[in-house]
Amino acid sequence: MLSTFAYQTPIPYPFGSERTGYLVTDMDQALASARQAGASVVVESFKDPIGIDAVIQWPGGVMMQLYWHFTAPSYAPLAFIPENRIYVARDRIDNFVHAFLHFSRGKLISDAWHADGAELGRPGSEYGAKLLAGPIDNDGRRYVAEVHSPLSR
Repeated sequence: MLSTFAYQTPIPYPFGSERTGYLVTDMDQALASARQAGASVVVESFKDPIGIDAVIQWPGGVMMQLYWHFTAPSYAPLAFIPENRIYVARDRIDNFVHAFLHFSRGKLISDAWHADGAELGRPGSEYGAKLLAGPIDNDGRRYVAEVHSPLSR
């Protein structure tokens, strides 16, 4: 396994297969909340040189890292919201969205079930798209994710 983060300590498998990650303020609380919302913990929390990490899996298979730093980071505000696409099977998208919104205390801000597939490089097809937004954090940031599900080929 290649670590693009240059880990010099052992990392438990399947760490590295996650799609995205979130900085949390309390790892135990975040893991309990994720479990309550329907996520499975696939990598229990472990210490690394700068904090604690864990990997969870949501209904629909989306793998996500949760991490906490020993020293709270101080990031400059984002100039724009980065693109964050998550692809989930059509028969699991509602389960994922429900579980993740429960965990994040976010909201569904767009629900388009017949979006133009050309947006995903598949002209002539349609896809389901849900746009999720998390709450605004203390730094004025908001998590936004597009969740896509193919409808036709």
